[in-house]
Amino acid sequence: MGDPLDEAKQRLKHRLLGRCGIHAVGIRRADNAVCLYAAAIEDAELVALLPEIEREVAPLRVLLIEEAPPKAAG
Repeated sequence: MGDPLDEAKQRLKHRLLGRCGIHAVGIRRADNAVCLYAAAIEDAELVALLPEIEREVAPLRVLLIEEAPPKAAG
């Protein structure tokens, strides 16, 4: 069996990246959590989707982190 944090990260990454302002998915082992990095954590679609995401990854935690998406180099 694989690492539950990595598996949850991959599932959420494939499903949510580019949706609801989510531009990155990471993990925090110390918090036993999957991190969703979004431009605005108050996004209505993200707030509505959060309970479903939390159920999907339980007993792991979900942390929403407000962070501007990276700028393209150039």
